[in-house]
Amino acid sequence: MDEALSSGKDLSTVESLIADYNQGQRDAAKTIIMGTQYLDVESVAYQAHYYANLPQMFDTAISALNDGDAAAAISALKLSGKYYSEFLDKETWYKTYQDSIVLDAPDREILWAKGRKLKAYDHYDLFESLRAKAENGRTDFADEIETLQTFKVDALQRVASSYASDKAVFEKASKELPLTLADELIEALK
Repeated sequence: MDEALSSGKDLSTVESLIADYNQGQRDAAKTIIMGTQYLDVESVAYQAHYYANLPQMFDTAISALNDGDAAAAISALKLSGKYYSEFLDKETWYKTYQDSIVLDAPDREILWAKGRKLKAYDHYDLFESLRAKAENGRTDFADEIETLQTFKVDALQRVASSYASDKAVFEKASKELPLTLADELIEALK
């Protein structure tokens, strides 16, 4: 820009180009942020990242149960609301998480989040069953393994869907990038 100024070049259009360029950057960033952020119960999360780790986590828990180790399975399950499921009763836990467990149900209290919530898995009974069986020395985990396999299938579908959704967001954002304006600015500043 100093060179353009010293050469006496007319830069009257540069300020508006810079303003338009900056707005294009902000628009693309907003599209990405708004399109990829979701609610993980009470926290903001990126859906692809949230779902990507779940199938392996469920596999690890299933493997532990196949080995007869309920404690290892519980430890492997790092799910939203795990803390609450360990300390609250079922009714309180479910009431807190029901809008994220049953995503298609009408939202009662957080209508603004409709379509922006991530799936929470109804694991309270699973944890209770695993704890009870571990305390009693039982190693028959067929029901728990079936539950985890159902969670895994659902999570795999959500992983694929989240990447497809993110791709669409990135394609939209790429159209908002001010590439032509960047070229115009480069030319204007030569």
